[in-house]
This record gives sequence, C-alpha cells and structure tokens, in this order.
Amino acid sequence: MKKKIYLMGLIILTALLFGCNNNTPKGKVERLLMNYQNNNDVIISELEDYLNSQTSDVKTFNAYKEVYLRQYNDLTYQIKDETIDGDNATVTAQIEVYDYYKTETDSNNYITLNPDEFSSDGTYDSNKALDYRTKELNNAKERVTYTITFNLTKVNNEWTIDNLSTEDLEKIHGIYMH
Repeated sequence: MKKKIYLMGLIILTALLFGCNNNTPKGKVERLLMNYQNNNDVIISELEDYLNSQTSDVKTFNAYKEVYLRQYNDLTYQIKDETIDGDNATVTAQIEVYDYYKTETDSNNYITLNPDEFSSDGTYDSNKALDYRTKELNNAKERVTYTITFNLTKVNNEWTIDNLSTEDLEKIHGIYMH
C-alpha cells in the first residue's frame, strides 16, 4: 500500500512539475526535445517523411531509420537561456548527439579508398557500402555538442515553436558540418 501511495505521489508531483510548466517557451522546447528522446509518433512520422523524400529503397529507408532513432533516443540537452518579448520568445539549448557527420565522412573516405571491398564482380555494390556505412553509424561513439536557438510565437495564448531550420535539424541528426 505504501508503494501505491508513493507511486501516486510521484505521479502527481511529476504532473505538477511538468504539466504546469508546459505552456512556457522553455517548457515547449523541453517537450520537443523529450519527444525526440522518446521517439514520439509525430517525430517518427516526420523522420519517415524525410527518409521517403531521400530514398525509395526500402532497405536504405529502414537502415537509416534505425540510425536516426538511436540518435534521437540518445540525444541529451540542457536549456541555457529563455528570452520572452511579448508574443515572441527564444530558447537557447545545448544538445549533445552522436557525431554522424564525422562518422559518415570517415565511412565514405574508407569506401573510396577500398573499392575492392565494396564491389561484386568488379562493379560497385551499393548494398555493401550501405551495410558498412550504417554499421559504422550504429557503432558511433564520438559525440558532438551544438547550440540551437529555438524561436517561439504565442498564438491564442499558446506558445508554439516556429519551424526548425535545415541547419537546426542537421544538428539534431548529428550531420551538421562542423
């Protein structure tokens, strides 16, 4: 019984801490970043839309989906600043993600320098290269830190995050050139 009371108290405390803070610029950015960490359905849908626009190959789609879900799941963040000016706000966050930019660059260089490993009967085999590249991405350990400034607008008394730039999305994906 004590465990149930403790659990209910913990649930209520969590709801009070996070529920009340949700309609602040900082709360909205935290919710967005937590949605990435939790592989929220909306985030997964956006990822799938992006991957569909990049490839029509099911194997490539599935391989990169796994890579990016790992990235999102392991993303860490820290809110650094919040500035509110009327119905506009900015929230600066520092995120840490796997350095997929470096890993992808190193993988591509390796593939270029070792063409025999990625060919079948003397012809380049994109499946071998894909397997190598995604294996390296899934095993990436090096991390990189980026700063993102989120812009928010208050609409009907509700803070909303403005569309993220391509640069900001590349940072979240860990593919931003640094």
